[in-house]
Amino acid sequence: MELLSIDGRKLAIIPSNNTDIRLATSSGCCPSHDSMVLCVRQNKLLKVGIKECMEGQWTVQRQAQHSFASIACDQAIEQTVNRDTKSTRGLRGISLNRGAVRRWLLAQPDRAAISQKCQEMASISSNTRMPKTLDKTRKEADEQSVQNILSPIDSMINPFTHDSEELVSLSSGLVASTDVKSDLLKAENRGEEAAVSYMKECVIDKDKTIFDTLKGMKLKNFGDVQKRPSKSSKLNLLKHDKNMFSRLLVAIKSRNINLQEVLKFSLGSISYSLASADGSLAKTDKAVLLK
Repeated sequence: MELLSIDGRKLAIIPSNNTDIRLATSSGCCPSHDSMVLCVRQNKLLKVGIKECMEGQWTVQRQAQHSFASIACDQAIEQTVNRDTKSTRGLRGISLNRGAVRRWLLAQPDRAAISQKCQEMASISSNTRMPKTLDKTRKEADEQSVQNILSPIDSMINPFTHDSEELVSLSSGLVASTDVKSDLLKAENRGEEAAVSYMKECVIDKDKTIFDTLKGMKLKNFGDVQKRPSKSSKLNLLKHDKNMFSRLLVAIKSRNINLQEVLKFSLGSISYSLASADGSLAKTDKAVLLK
C-alpha cells in the first residue's frame, strides 16, 4: 500500500508543480530503488538554480484557465515549437546537407512563431476546454475500472482486511515460509537502513564514491518458496514409481485386482486435480474466476 501511495504522489508531481512532493516522493523511493539515492542527493545538494526550482520554475503552465495542468519543459517544447514546425518526413525529407540542416534547426523558433501568428490572424485559438479527465464519460469509465477491481475482492476475500497472519501470493496461492515472510515484512526498514548507510558513506564521510558497486541485500520473495526439484529428487521419483508398479504386479498375481480400475485413480503422493507434481496448488484461470 505504501508503494501505491508513492506511485500516486508521482503522478501529482508535475501537474501540481510542487517541489516538496517531489522531494518527499524521491525520499520515499529510496528503500526500494538504489538509484533514487543519487536523485535525492542531486536534488538536495543542487546549488545552481535551486531558488528557481523551489519557486516552481521547473515545469511549464501553458494555460491559466484551470490548475493542476503543468507539464514538463521538454514536453512543452514538443507540444509547441516542434509541433508547429514538423514536416512529413522529418529531417530526412529536407536535406542531407549539414549546413542546410543546421540552418533549419536555427530557424525553427522563427517558423513556429510565424505559424502561431498566422493562427491568431485567422482567429484560430487554442483549445480552452476543461481537462479530458473531468469529462463525464471519463469519470464513468474510471469509476467502472475501480469497481472491476473491487468486485472480485469483495466477492472472494479481501487481502487487506483478512486477519490471517500468513502471507499468501495472489497470483500463485503459495504461502510464504518463515524466512520469506520475515524478509518481505522487513524489506522497507532494511532498505531505509541501507539508504541511510549509503548516504553517510558517500555524502557525509566520503569513504566511498558514487561509482562504487552497490551490494544487493538478496532478500527472499515468493519465488524462493517454490523450489524446483533437483536432478536427484527426479531420480528418486522415478525409483518410487518403478517400485510402486512392481508391487502392483505382485499384488495382481496373488489377488483378484483389476489393474484398469486401479489406474483410474491418482496413485501419487498428491492429487493432480488439486496440485501439481511439485506440490503447488492448481490455480483456476483468472477469466473463470472473474465471471
